[in-house]
Amino acid sequence: MPPEEPTAAVPDAPALTAVETPVILTPAAPPPLEPPAAPAAGAVTEAPAADTGAPAVAAEPDKPAEPAPEAAKAPEAAKAPEAEKPAETPSLLEAPAEQEGEKKPDEAEKPAPKAYEPFKLPEGISADEKQIAAYTELVGKYNLDQEAAQSLLDMHSATLTAFANDLIQKQQDTFKATKERWVAKIKADPVLGGSGFQTALSAAARMRDLFVPAAHRQEFTEFMRDTGAGDHPALMRLLHNAARLFDEPAAPPIPARPVPDRGGAAKPSRRELLYDNPASRRAAGRV
Repeated sequence: MPPEEPTAAVPDAPALTAVETPVILTPAAPPPLEPPAAPAAGAVTEAPAADTGAPAVAAEPDKPAEPAPEAAKAPEAAKAPEAEKPAETPSLLEAPAEQEGEKKPDEAEKPAPKAYEPFKLPEGISADEKQIAAYTELVGKYNLDQEAAQSLLDMHSATLTAFANDLIQKQQDTFKATKERWVAKIKADPVLGGSGFQTALSAAARMRDLFVPAAHRQEFTEFMRDTGAGDHPALMRLLHNAARLFDEPAAPPIPARPVPDRGGAAKPSRRELLYDNPASRRAAGRV
């Protein structure tokens, strides 16, 4: 069982006497409260019985003295004065306030464009006014002088010329290889090639001279050479087939079975077949 709390006898209440309340001129902080000491474990005390025979009552712990009314209404001066707040420093992320009359960087006056003399372009290269204006604005933006700007233009022109020459050479090589491949296909054809290749060329030339007038023959020849159509197998086959139709006709074919009376006497008449029979002759005595 837990130990019982100590009890104390309640003495008789003393007679009330008038006590003068002291006047507090300077407020003072109340003394710190100390908790009452706890009784030792297992210690049990018995309060002596009162003479009046009243029951024993547990003694209440001493309560701290209540502060005087004037102490409760102490002025705010008793509190520690608050330290003055430092002046607020603007953040570095905040943009400073714009002052009147100050211009933004975008609104600042731009320098006047630099003037250049007309640039020289190499032979074979031309540029319109818009391109020249754009180039002039670009070199003026970096404040290049006339000589540096002309050097850059010359280098760019040389690069364009080299690129164009290389492109033309590649196109010519591809066109030449294509024509050679077409001629090889014609020579390998069983009708147009082989031992009859020159005969097929002569037949195609005859058809060209037949259908193309002499006044337009040079133009047709340039067309065949420039486009490479003169070496294409399809056109060669077309002209060769036309030549076979327009050339002299060939001899008629020999029949497989000759006519029975071919190279013999004339064919007998019907009367001779009916009445000039050998049996009739013997019967008539004409044999």
